[in-house]
Amino acid sequence: VLSMAYRHGARTANVALHRETHQLRVEVAERALDPRGVRTDLMPGEVLSIASADADTAGLIFRQLALTGAGLCGVLATAGYLLITDWLVGIVIILGVPLVLGAVHLLTPRVSRHAEEQQGRIAAASGQAADLMRGLRVLKGIGGEAAAGERYRRTSQRARAAGAKGL
Repeated sequence: VLSMAYRHGARTANVALHRETHQLRVEVAERALDPRGVRTDLMPGEVLSIASADADTAGLIFRQLALTGAGLCGVLATAGYLLITDWLVGIVIILGVPLVLGAVHLLTPRVSRHAEEQQGRIAAASGQAADLMRGLRVLKGIGGEAAAGERYRRTSQRARAAGAKGL
């Protein structure tokens, strides 16, 4: 029963995740492609890169909420069963799980700051790549390919370093 419930729940969560992220991307693309434009200082490639990453994050948040609810039900059912069969183990579970969750909560801000920095650097590299592709013919005409390529390489390396810093 547990295995079948997991399979059904995981499948439903994945379908919801993909539908939600797709819908968010479509909405952002419609807004970014609106003839009135988007009021921002960011390059179009940066806007789309950030929006795509945010859509992924939003979808994962919904999935995590579902998994958290399922996990909470499992912990409560297990703790109830353990209190009936072995009250000492049940008490350890009831007290230990919140302590572990509290420790995870303390680590979350650091991970969030790192992800924000990494996302910004990836967006800058993506935006720069999109702008380079748009102006490639002009760059070739004035012989600026090498300088533009080096500039992109530096930006890309900073994005890679931001990602590797978290490993």
